Amino acid sequence: MNLDKAKTRVVLISKETVDAAKPASSRYVIWDRKLKGFGLRVEPSGGKSYFVRYRLGGGRRGVLRQFKIGAHGKLTPEQARREAAGKLAEVELGGDPQGEKAALRAEISVSELCDLYMLDGVDGKKASTLRIDKIRIDRHIKPRLGRMRASEVTQWPAPEW
Repeated sequence: MNLDKAKTRVVLISKETVDAAKPASSRYVIWDRKLKGFGLRVEPSGGKSYFVRYRLGGGRRGVLRQFKIGAHGKLTPEQARREAAGKLAEVELGGDPQGEKAALRAEISVSELCDLYMLDGVDGKKASTLRIDKIRIDRHIKPRLGRMRASEVTQWPAPEW
């Protein structure tokens, strides 16, 4: 099977199909015949990644979204197809996997929250308390939790009542 031309194709995505997909001068997509919305994107650089495309709200007027499942090599075509089927089922039940991913990315980090606290949340505190707060934030909170999103921080270990 010759898949080296930059055209969209509909085939059964398998290891053989993915291995036969050669880079072209521009990105192209191979769609899966077995699962509608599941595809393989082939980049001019030779990179290959699995994704799922869906519409929110259903029908042609729905918003078109695309969710990257993962890179070929880290996932087999069968693993990617199972993951894509799960994402499509989530969409069918009213979810939006790509929207949730974007919302999480846009959420404030612990480091940003600490900076906001030091700017706006310190009214009425004594200078010595502020100095200690800044030391605690810089030495303990930011190095351990700074990159986490605020919603990801939980109490651990759970208290034993």
